[in-house]
Amino acid sequence: ALNIKRTNVQDFEIVSEDVVFSHNSLVQLKYLSNIKEIAGDFIIENCPNITDFSGLDSLKALGGDFVVQSNEQLTSFDGLKNLVFVRKNFSIANNKSLVNIEGLTNLKEIKQSLYIQFQDEISDLSGFENLDEIGGNLMLYSNKKIQSFEGL
Repeated sequence: ALNIKRTNVQDFEIVSEDVVFSHNSLVQLKYLSNIKEIAGDFIIENCPNITDFSGLDSLKALGGDFVVQSNEQLTSFDGLKNLVFVRKNFSIANNKSLVNIEGLTNLKEIKQSLYIQFQDEISDLSGFENLDEIGGNLMLYSNKKIQSFEGL
């Protein structure tokens, strides 16, 4: 995984490994602003202070899984407007403050599965309007307010 403590991380355009933030006090992703591609997984889990993805505005492609789970203050996917391609799974789970998935409007391909689980505040799938391909399963599980496929 990428050692985010390196002082020159803002100079990276391509990361050839996973980028993982787990159980830390991360507030923003501004130091990743030049990254266009991550060859491995991108995981943010149990980061109680992150509210959105501002700073990842240059990210276009992800070679592994996209996993966002158990981030208490995450409210939006703002900052991911240029993400077009995810080679593996796209998973959103248990982000209690997340009210929508807008901000992913340019996402066109998820080569494996799309999972949305335990997202009690999301009411529809707006944000996936330009998604042309889900190569695997579409799994919506235990989302209390999702009543339609609007946006997909």
